[in-house]
This record gives sequence, C-alpha cells and structure tokens, in this order.
Amino acid sequence: MDAPERLLFEYARISFVSLAFLDKDPKDVLFIGLGSGSMPQYFNRYYPEANIDIVEFDPEIVDIAKRYFYFKEGRNMKMYATDGRVFIKRTPKKYDVIFLDAYQGGDIPSHLTTIEFLMEVKGKLKEGGVVVSNILSQFRNRFFDSMVATYDKAFPHLYIFKGRKSNNFIFIATKSSVMKGREDIYQRARKIQMSRKMDIDLPGISWTCEYCDEYRMDAKVLTDDFAPVNLYRHMKVYD
Repeated sequence: MDAPERLLFEYARISFVSLAFLDKDPKDVLFIGLGSGSMPQYFNRYYPEANIDIVEFDPEIVDIAKRYFYFKEGRNMKMYATDGRVFIKRTPKKYDVIFLDAYQGGDIPSHLTTIEFLMEVKGKLKEGGVVVSNILSQFRNRFFDSMVATYDKAFPHLYIFKGRKSNNFIFIATKSSVMKGREDIYQRARKIQMSRKMDIDLPGISWTCEYCDEYRMDAKVLTDDFAPVNLYRHMKVYD
C-alpha cells in the first residue's frame, strides 16, 4: 500500500520486457484493463514523458483502484470508461505498445480473444509497435493452444514468456516482419535497464524468451463466430 507503483505480480513484471522489442522509447501507450492501476503507474514512473491511455469497462474497478491503491489520472495518463474493443475500433490514435490485460470472472472476455479483434489491435499499432497480452496457462485455460494459434495468425511474430512462479504466460506480438533473436532482445533490455534504472530484472526476463513454434500450432483459431472461451470457466482442462 505504501508503494502503489511497485509490481508485486510476476506477470506484471514480465510484461515490461515488451520494451526490449521496441527500437525507440515509447511515446504513446494503451492499457486495456486497469486492475489496481499498478502497471500504468509503473510505466508512468519510468517513462513520464509518454502518453498513457487506459480503458476499463467496470466502474467499480476504477473506484477500487482510486480508493484503495492510490491510482490517479495525470497530465499524461487518461482513463476511458468503455469496452476495450469499442475503444480500439473508434480511437484514431496509434500506439507504440498496447497492453491487453482485461479479465472478467477469471477469463478474458471472448470478444477480446478473436482474430478479428487482434487484427483491429494490429491496425492501431505504430510501425514497429508491439502488443502485450496476459494469458493464463494450459492448466487454467482450455483454449491456450487456440490463443497461440490466433496470435500467430494475426501477427508476423509471436514471442512467449512463461512465468516461473505463476500460471501466467505473456504473449508479445510484433507488427514488424523482422524477427528478433534472444541476444538482440537481451542487449536492448540491458540498455533500458541501465538508462531507466528500473527495479526489475529486465535482462534476466528477456533471456527466457520462447518462440511460438515451440507450442502446438494445429489448434483452431478463435474467431467472432467461434470464441467459446467463457463457456468452460468451471470445467477442468484435463479429465
């Protein structure tokens, strides 16, 4: 409570390795899903010059973040109370980084998992931009393989980071057609760590990068006509 910008969750710390996939410092950033507000506040702490937009559908989440976690908007940090997909469709802006971390009842809302949505997200990226998505593991997510396949179809390259202590995976999808090797990612992460003096081990995280071809690629792609993500909320992944 006395350090609201501190990242306590592993998936949040891993998410910031996305910075190592950019060729320059981000100027415009979008968060879909507020949570406690720690991630946008952390970003604002280390990149105060960046413009940060945050989209949160649930007004109670916004109230909790402001009341109990000291989240507040600022000159460069603005809140939008709407659905994430509606915002993506309507905004004229383009972003260097888009964070997808919207959950409802323990699942990602189905309309935020489909190939159609991801193509809309891709269209809101600047050249060289990246999308960061918090995805639950196969043990808690029946459609993990389909999510890998869907992201892989929507973007030129997909990089996957697995939490060592949590059940979270971080997908980083890039708009660039150029694939980045582990050494390139590591060196960029090291440079950011030194210049920004971030309090997370960005170079160490960067070296754990995996590539989507290490996962099943024969799963069904999620579409607006086939996105039953929310239907199996209470079912076991494996019998």
